[in-house]
Amino acid sequence: MRRDSIQFKSPAKVNLGLKVIKKRPDGYHEIETVMQMITLSDALLFEPTEGGIELICQGLNLLGDRSNLVYQAAELIREKGGVGSGVRIILDKRIPVMAGLGGGSSNAATTLIGLNRLWQLGLRRDELIDLARGLGADVPFFLYGPRAYATGRGDQLSPLPSLQKLIMLLVKPYLSIPTSWAYKALNLSLTKDRDSIKIICQLIEQGLDNQIAAYLFNDFEETIIAHYPIIGEIKNDLLNQGALGALMSGSGPTVFAIFPTHHKAAEVYQRYSERKMQVFVVETIMDMEEVTCETE
Repeated sequence: MRRDSIQFKSPAKVNLGLKVIKKRPDGYHEIETVMQMITLSDALLFEPTEGGIELICQGLNLLGDRSNLVYQAAELIREKGGVGSGVRIILDKRIPVMAGLGGGSSNAATTLIGLNRLWQLGLRRDELIDLARGLGADVPFFLYGPRAYATGRGDQLSPLPSLQKLIMLLVKPYLSIPTSWAYKALNLSLTKDRDSIKIICQLIEQGLDNQIAAYLFNDFEETIIAHYPIIGEIKNDLLNQGALGALMSGSGPTVFAIFPTHHKAAEVYQRYSERKMQVFVVETIMDMEEVTCETE
């Protein structure tokens, strides 16, 4: 790594609760959700250059052109800051794509953080969040977290405390679900009116994170599982293996489960790694310093 380059982690997220309320006139959906950053992360390296923007993707076969949110974020902040110099961005992907884990949104937010630092622009967090809203509904959260209650498109954020670390196992079957398809498939007349989001927020505010597992819910689950039964099979199996709670994250297909100990999560990890699924043991992130600090 060059001396004048900087590197940051770009974490994934899970939705501890997700309610889809209605479709908005702008084409987005009104939602209510609790989002939580986790320790599964990509890495982004930023190197100053004399030219334009160059994006190199490692780990997964992703395009490094303007279709990539990282490239779009770099263009946006470069224009905002009136920057004439260029940057080479190396994205090392570990977070599965189209998995309900917010990897692309996180990468975009981390790009805003990294280039604000590299180019010494001095933009405040609220200014970065304003830029992030133009990139996608989930992008502002990754500048705001590590845990938040979100409404609107998911970009109207209120902080929630992180007082207890949770241990999770993530299991992703080998299929990908575009978020746009999931919203089209969802029948809003069948989504249930419930108080689970409110209860989750109350438990978090009281420092009772270990009780959240009983209230996990996701309006997408029923619809997505009807199309892809393996997701429901994974969820039920994780519960049978001793998970305190399990849920499909976002629009899927990744299922996360909360376990009481690392040892138990590791036992179940072995079971799924033998089935050749993507599986990760992670923890919840408790401090934004874990995200915004430079890494070696």
